[in-house]
Amino acid sequence: MRCRPQASLRLRMAVIGLYVAPIAILALLLGASMVRNTHLTMPQSLCSAWLSAHITFALLSCALFVLAAAVSLVYLVYERRLKAKRQDNP
Repeated sequence: MRCRPQASLRLRMAVIGLYVAPIAILALLLGASMVRNTHLTMPQSLCSAWLSAHITFALLSCALFVLAAAVSLVYLVYERRLKAKRQDNP
């Protein structure tokens, strides 16, 4: 476990989790703060196994989309820093 942080520091690579984790925590806290304790009733026509499957896959796809966007942003920043370093050293 100890060699992983040393390897990332030695190679000067950005750790993606360092940037993505705070954003995810803020999103979770924001979502939790908006939950109200109200009782909502759902029509019987919607109470089926398809509803839980639909909600699960909808949330999973949104989470994966946000993760992909964050990873691509980190990649673009890292690539830009790498290109700037190449231009400094002719």
